[in-house]
Amino acid sequence: MSEALEQDKLGGESAAEAQGPARRVEAHAHGFGDANADHDHHDHGPSYKLLTLVFVTLLALTWLTVHVVNYDFGYNGNLILAMAIATVKVAVVGLWFMHLRYDPPIFGFTLLLSFAFVALFIIFTLLDTSEVLYRVQEAATTSASQ
Repeated sequence: MSEALEQDKLGGESAAEAQGPARRVEAHAHGFGDANADHDHHDHGPSYKLLTLVFVTLLALTWLTVHVVNYDFGYNGNLILAMAIATVKVAVVGLWFMHLRYDPPIFGFTLLLSFAFVALFIIFTLLDTSEVLYRVQEAATTSASQ
């Protein structure tokens, strides 16, 4: 039987109200009768146990970053390893601490797009630096010899 028909039979009360407080709470928790019920009882985000695990993971990755410097993998090898560890740490922080895993995908897309723009700015700055660097070195050599 629909809720509207039950309201008519019960003299204007909804079925949840007619069945007492326990039924009203249950109806509210499931989103019946209140448009904002989903927001009131929405479980959003990771548990404390998972956040603790993420924290320990970040500590371990930080320890690894500090101690991997003791080994020589060549300039490119060390740079690639450091960037790989940093990328994993950024992903962990973004997904769990910033709750991107539990939010709509547009937030993650916006974050990635902003990182892409920052990377473009850095790349263009480095390209410009390589074009101008020889002039700076010549000026430094000339002024040092005078």
